[in-house]
Amino acid sequence: MRIGRTRLLTGLVVTAALVGLGAGTRALAANDQPGIHAGNTVIVPSLTLLGTYRTNVYLQEGPAGGGLPVIPGFAISANPGVEVTFDSTQARFKLNADYLARKYLSKEISNLDRFKDFRIGAKLDLLPSKVVGVRLNNQFMLMGRETEAYYAEDAYLTETRNTALGQLMIRPGSSLELGLGGTVDLTDYDAPESTNYLRTPNLNNRISYGPRIDGKWKFLPKTAVVAGYESSWVYWDNNFLDTRGTGPGREDVGDYLGMPDSKTWRGFLGLRGRFTSKTVLNLTLGYGQAIYDENSVLEDALNEVDGS
Repeated sequence: MRIGRTRLLTGLVVTAALVGLGAGTRALAANDQPGIHAGNTVIVPSLTLLGTYRTNVYLQEGPAGGGLPVIPGFAISANPGVEVTFDSTQARFKLNADYLARKYLSKEISNLDRFKDFRIGAKLDLLPSKVVGVRLNNQFMLMGRETEAYYAEDAYLTETRNTALGQLMIRPGSSLELGLGGTVDLTDYDAPESTNYLRTPNLNNRISYGPRIDGKWKFLPKTAVVAGYESSWVYWDNNFLDTRGTGPGREDVGDYLGMPDSKTWRGFLGLRGRFTSKTVLNLTLGYGQAIYDENSVLEDALNEVDGS
């Protein structure tokens, strides 16, 4: 296996889903909003059951790409979740959490069974109706992505990521809201040990941070013009990855992968809202750019050569 290599993937995915609980659980209250109501708190549980048939479970390149034949399989997945909201004049809080479990019916591909993926997010608005307030937002997740390492005990590339946002909210009028702050993103990537030349699951780490500005002008009760800008500096722990795998089917296409540091930015302007009881519009126009630092790769590459 070669981490990060561009591959030509082929496959067909057929999915059947059953969604429940979230829309079916209702409070014995005067309002008709879904969920369990307790004062200012609303709890909405949910459950999604999936049956998925895939013709290429390991995302292999297949014979057309010069590799081994692809492998099909059928999986059953369960995705329970919960949403908790609290709303008052002093604070608004929202919590989202969900868990994903996946089981393949064939023992031959049991290394694709997955029982540890989850996501959890929290958003807190302090003094949401005052001229000056604070917004905090944090998202944490652990998710796996299938690799072509069918011989590995665990054939997943695992991504662990935490994204935090902090903003000072300024509301000079009832229709205008500005958010001034920044974000920090920490990401860790782990790969199957049997696919790593150094025999370690630690593949790479990344940190990014930068400022963020958000604006909203409400010109109708449920419609607003929105705009935003954010930029970030992205730094990899290892800018020159050794991708020499030890599994079968190894082709001689290069032993290293460059991961340059970068600076990115993007801006957008849009219109979001409900114009009639049956018409909702979300129109956004944006532009962004990423500037990569080639020297960051060259420095690590020279260190790798000098140390070998």
